[in-house]
Amino acid sequence: MELDALPESVPYLRIPSNMPAFKLSGRHDAVKIGIVFKGAPTHENDEARSLPSLEVLAPLFVRSDLEFYSLQKGPGAEEVVDLAQRLPNFHDVGTTVSTMMETARAIEALDLVLTVDTSVAHVAAAMGKPTWMLLPASADWRWHYVREDSPWYPSMKLFRHPFCGGWSEVVMRV
Repeated sequence: MELDALPESVPYLRIPSNMPAFKLSGRHDAVKIGIVFKGAPTHENDEARSLPSLEVLAPLFVRSDLEFYSLQKGPGAEEVVDLAQRLPNFHDVGTTVSTMMETARAIEALDLVLTVDTSVAHVAAAMGKPTWMLLPASADWRWHYVREDSPWYPSMKLFRHPFCGGWSEVVMRV
């Protein structure tokens, strides 16, 4: 099958209509951005796909018109707790969700998800949520080599780490 022949069936994941909306704290007039900056350390390419620290995204957190909601679970969660205590526009949602359905409910309440290549990226994009994914220079095959979009997910935008340079260059493009 050619890529342009892929069916446009997104969103194909939806929250059941009888489920209550996820309540987010923070300013209601701000753009609400979900964050995932690390994946599972057992993943074969995790060292390349995960950000070394949440501080890599610090240039974004100074924006007062944005509210950030960490969906981070597992590694990196301790950084999230610290940042949520220090910044008024940064919130830890990861501690309040324990299932993928709860995570999807949180995603539904957001305006955008900014993530590395994790299951959250796939769930958000399958829900049709605007998803900006940070990719390492040696990314998984499904993201191709030079594309800035995804044929699998029309709402996804790809931000690639250069072979020379660092994550700070990627964050500046974001």
